[in-house]
Amino acid sequence: MQLSSSEPCMVILTEKEVEVSVNNHATFTLPKNYLAAFACNNNVIELSTLNHVLITHINRNIINDYLLFLNKNLTCVKPWSRLATPVIACHSRTPEVFRLAANHSKQQPVMLPISRTCVFQ
Repeated sequence: MQLSSSEPCMVILTEKEVEVSVNNHATFTLPKNYLAAFACNNNVIELSTLNHVLITHINRNIINDYLLFLNKNLTCVKPWSRLATPVIACHSRTPEVFRLAANHSKQQPVMLPISRTCVFQ
C-alpha cells in the first residue's frame, strides 16, 4: 500500500508488524503496537499492510500549536538530510487500548432500574 498526503506529516499506529519502504530504499519493520510519524513532503511511503482507521494526517497548524504548547525553541535543531529516513517510531499502547475499549463497548449493558426523583423546595 502506498501512502501519500497533502499534509506535511502522517502518524500511523500499527496493530501488527508492518514492512516499510521510504523512497524505494531498503525496507525496515515497524513492530506491532508502534506509533510512527512520517514526513510526507516529496516522500514515497510504502507499507505492507495497514488499517486505514489507524492513520491520521497532521497539518502545519496542529504542529505549530503543539510546539507552542511545548514552549520549545527549535531553531537550534538541524534539519534532516535528504538521505535520512523520514520517520520517528516508538512503542505505543494506543491500538491495544482502543481494542480493549471496543471490546468493552460490545458487551451487553447492565440493566439497572431507572428512577427519577424530583425535589421541590
